[in-house]
Amino acid sequence: MGEPKSDAGKRSVTIPPHIIPKLQEHVKSHAAFGRDGLVFPPAPGDGYLAGSTLHRVFTPAKHKADRPDIRVHDLRHFGAIMAARSGATLGELQQRLGHSTAQAAIIYQSAVSERSPQIAAALSALAKDESM
Repeated sequence: MGEPKSDAGKRSVTIPPHIIPKLQEHVKSHAAFGRDGLVFPPAPGDGYLAGSTLHRVFTPAKHKADRPDIRVHDLRHFGAIMAARSGATLGELQQRLGHSTAQAAIIYQSAVSERSPQIAAALSALAKDESM
């Protein structure tokens, strides 16, 4: 864990409302204080959380979930696909993920091609509204 790779990585991301209560609970007991306080702080004076610390918690959790194949980065990928599935535009995905170019965000939009029926239905609804 460390500084973001690019300036695009330094951003504010709106958290889905259903997550906020659990995050508030966590922040009260675990997070560092202040605007720049880390949500998952390391031991005092250690800078950023070590990757080994994250894996020490993540590895048992993924086995308990019977998903030993999951990697930490897969959680980011899942979040991006869910954002795309919810209707996020390419620009919104790019901003949310901190991508400096649209190329990387395109991966997540193309992963949600199963939305085709919803898109077709929305187009029909628009056409119906226009004809009235």
